[in-house]
Amino acid sequence: MGEVLGLVVVAPVIETLLLAAILWVLSLLSQNLLLVAAASAVIWAGFHATFGALWFFGTVWSFFVFSCAYLTWRKVSFPRAYFAAALPHAFVNLTVVLILWGTEIAA
Repeated sequence: MGEVLGLVVVAPVIETLLLAAILWVLSLLSQNLLLVAAASAVIWAGFHATFGALWFFGTVWSFFVFSCAYLTWRKVSFPRAYFAAALPHAFVNLTVVLILWGTEIAA
């Protein structure tokens, strides 16, 4: 149960704070928000690929979406931007946990 809490709650909370910092740095280098989001996605996919090379591919798209959401809502406020990225992240992680749990039961 602790692992599920970590994946579904703790990881998105911490990773979204780090995402905000990475996006801030990347935004200093470019004003092109799609380029910033794409660079962020590749960075995060690289981090996640340390768990396994195939993790890169699912993560790159997810973090592109999270980054776009954050960058879009950041113009309104940090809390909205934070939750616009953190909530979908939590749902993606929950989906993975449920799929893994389902395959465990089937096996």
